[in-house]
Amino acid sequence: MNTPLMKVSNLRKTYGPRVVLDDIDLEVDVHDVICLIGSSGSGKSTLLRCLDLLEDVDDGVIEFEGREVSDPRIDKRAVRQRMGMVFQAYNLFRHLTVLDNVTLAPRRVHGVAQTANFTPYVVAGVLFVLLALPLIAVTDWVTLRAARRQNAGA
Repeated sequence: MNTPLMKVSNLRKTYGPRVVLDDIDLEVDVHDVICLIGSSGSGKSTLLRCLDLLEDVDDGVIEFEGREVSDPRIDKRAVRQRMGMVFQAYNLFRHLTVLDNVTLAPRRVHGVAQTANFTPYVVAGVLFVLLALPLIAVTDWVTLRAARRQNAGA
């Protein structure tokens, strides 16, 4: 049996006296696509923030690629270089085009440079065409309508 890509065991998160996540267990295998569905305020975003190490957990274990990452001594930045999250909010940098926003992580975090054979812009451009959003790619954040901001950011 293969080790899951991500495994969460007995996860608990509170804000003061309010319990937001209680005894959460989750396994995600390579190539799995999962959806978190629940009412507003049910803890979906908090769970994602915990998984991406943006929030410290009160109890439980998060394993990623076979090693525990919920330990407070872990190098969170190193873990995040192997993991990516896309949140519902459209947090784009206003001074960049959508294409520049989408390609920022590969360029800055992973050091992917434009070469003759590969460019993050080509890959992102293909994705924009496949998603039928080619004109959004060259638009700046301020000009986008609210609905389109969500498409671009998510």
